[in-house]
Amino acid sequence: MDVIKQIEEDCGIRSQRGETVFYEWWSYDRDDDTVQCLLNVMPEDVYEQYNGGKGASADAYMDDGDASYEDTVGSGDYRWTWHIYYFGSGSTFKTMSNIRVEKR
Repeated sequence: MDVIKQIEEDCGIRSQRGETVFYEWWSYDRDDDTVQCLLNVMPEDVYEQYNGGKGASADAYMDDGDASYEDTVGSGDYRWTWHIYYFGSGSTFKTMSNIRVEKR
């Protein structure tokens, strides 16, 4: 299965030469369908890493203001990389996130 092609077709995100997909979103934008589609294409092990790290980093931000979280996971022929930046204060924090998928 060509993950890049699947993301292009299912999620409407264009790739760079069929080898890299990059998507960025803000927590307050209305990109929920596209983001959810991208997360649905993630292999289960990659999603578990992403979701677990996202939750832990949000808790850390609330505790001591750690401002970002990033990770890279290889799965099959692809490498998934993400960055989540936290800003704001208290329980009203916002995020800016991006996910990159690259053929290895």
